[in-house]
Amino acid sequence: MTESKTKTKIMNDVVQCVTERSELIKYIVPTEVPDGRVFFKVITWNVAGLRGLEKKLPNALEDLCRQQEADMICIQEHKLQEKHVEAFKARILPDFHQYWSCSQTKKGYSGVAIFLRKSSTIQPTLVTYGIPGNSVSLDEGRTITVEFPQFCITNTYTPNSGSKLERLAYRTDTWDPDFLHFHQELQATTNKPVVWCGDLNVAHQVLDVYNEGAPHLKTQSGVTAKERANFTSQLACGFVDAFRHLYPFASGHYSYWSQISRARVPNKGLRLDYYVCSEDMVLSPGDVELTKSTVLMDSYMIHEQLGSDHCPVVALFCVQQE
Repeated sequence: MTESKTKTKIMNDVVQCVTERSELIKYIVPTEVPDGRVFFKVITWNVAGLRGLEKKLPNALEDLCRQQEADMICIQEHKLQEKHVEAFKARILPDFHQYWSCSQTKKGYSGVAIFLRKSSTIQPTLVTYGIPGNSVSLDEGRTITVEFPQFCITNTYTPNSGSKLERLAYRTDTWDPDFLHFHQELQATTNKPVVWCGDLNVAHQVLDVYNEGAPHLKTQSGVTAKERANFTSQLACGFVDAFRHLYPFASGHYSYWSQISRARVPNKGLRLDYYVCSEDMVLSPGDVELTKSTVLMDSYMIHEQLGSDHCPVVALFCVQQE
């Protein structure tokens, strides 16, 4: 017993090497923002339990929205049941419209919510919950889709494959195809570009993992070859990873750190939180003017925000007013 305690203490006292975070050098910078457009800023954040976040940092969401001047915030894993929602509605983000989806299958599990600033010039025409034909998306409270006049956005909490990959087959063979099909249909039926954001539970590329090449990653949820290949296939269907499109060579920019291994301070993380956009929303190096109805302008992590094992991720869009 004494020996074990000593080893634990020694391990805890070891100073880990820090994974450096590179400077963000934007690949594409538009030269002009035409009149008749407004900026629309979105934040996505897996809060890992809204009760816990409120207990640790009572004003975290309000402060975050104020500091970032956000129009919309999408949270995942709030872990509330429907009977708890009204109480939270009454005390958080009163200047925002609120849309909630809760898990019906398990208490203290999953759940997503969207908060949209009432004063924003961009307001929704339709809000839908879940993915048609996929019961898990609604039963576990995993998606909310908001349709605006100019584009659609889905707040997403993708199922984790599990510590023993017990849900890997469902995630890769059912969820991923259903999710992609839903957004392809949404894009086609609305004739609008689409965005899905949130905790997608995949670290896609070499630069999205601090210890790429480690043997155990082959069987680690979110980093398996199948999960990565599925994400590659989704992007190949006309979609773009917003952050990686803007910053293709950025390293050390993660959105999740294990609390068990105290990984945040040394920046031993994974990038699991994304904005995925229709190709029609992004600029190419030859674009000098903003001619599309909705254009991705920037995306970045707020690494310094505490309160969860994930950090918030921001996307800034330039939107044509009606």
